Amino acid sequence: MIRKSDIVRSLVAEHQYKKALKIAKDFRLGITPEQSLKMKKAYECMVHERFYLSLGEDTKARIAEGIETIVSIYGRENENNAEVVY
Repeated sequence: MIRKSDIVRSLVAEHQYKKALKIAKDFRLGITPEQSLKMKKAYECMVHERFYLSLGEDTKARIAEGIETIVSIYGRENENNAEVVY
């Protein structure tokens, strides 16, 4: 049986952050409320960017925070070779 966390790890390793955040944003076990909020906000900013821009959110910063959070939890990557794929 493949666990969702294994799928997220695989997606993070492949730099598929949007897909990884879509799954991980609803995780509860082992995730702090702050981490959960960052992942949810990042995913929402990816999907509904114009809405969050209209609210005055810095969508690029929120997305970067979410990606940083998911990478710190589910994967390690070399920052110099990071290629962001939404």
